[in-house]
Amino acid sequence: VEELLQKADSQLNTDAANVQTLLRAVATEEGEFELPVPAERMIALRAAVRTLLPALDEGFVGTVKAYMQKANEDGLDGMVDVLRKLLQTYASERLFVLVDSRMEPAIASAVRSMLEAPPETWDEVMREQLLSSDASCGADELLGALQDQMGEVVLGMPAGSAVQTVLAEYLNEMLSLARGIAAEDA
Repeated sequence: VEELLQKADSQLNTDAANVQTLLRAVATEEGEFELPVPAERMIALRAAVRTLLPALDEGFVGTVKAYMQKANEDGLDGMVDVLRKLLQTYASERLFVLVDSRMEPAIASAVRSMLEAPPETWDEVMREQLLSSDASCGADELLGALQDQMGEVVLGMPAGSAVQTVLAEYLNEMLSLARGIAAEDA
């Protein structure tokens, strides 16, 4: 039992250290956070997430959510937004792995463009990918691919897991936009 407790404690420390590492990637040299997060810091955050991705799991997501809850309780709305960016970046990087291996190249290209973009620019990026003269795929194709991806996330992960929830929420936002654009395009 003691060994199990030590292992759990060690994992908690690792998860907290990973969150701190990622927060440092977003912070200024003075340790402050700017909102919106500047592009160069988002690039640094993505690079850090990619490096740590194999170690970022349920414990990591739980730690970020606990930090978000504490920041919310303390009225630190800016910190909640920074932590949300961290989770969004984590979700996009996790999904990158799935997209590269399972989608047709044209659809994967459109999805990658959205995953690389901040969520607040998805509408613009998605419209460019789907409705421009050089669109890589149609809205219905993208919608189908995103729905398939959602199915894989929901069915391929333990039900109710924190990672599943984060990825499903992220995909759901993309799906909502894709549905709206598909309806306009019809």
